[in-house]
Amino acid sequence: MILLSVPDVAQRLGVANPTAWRWCAAGNIQATRVGRNWIVSEESLREFEQRMATREALKLPATQKSPDQ
Repeated sequence: MILLSVPDVAQRLGVANPTAWRWCAAGNIQATRVGRNWIVSEESLREFEQRMATREALKLPATQKSPDQ
């Protein structure tokens, strides 16, 4: 299992570290808190990327749930 830090996640998604941190804290990205840090599995990040791709394809706002959720 590959584990990623918030800076790794932010870089992969092309967003700032605070944005990735907020998504983890809000539960948008499934993550585990270890002390003051968040750890994200590669699988969780892939799932998030797929959900975001679906939202983009459907042109839904990021706060609105897609029809299959």
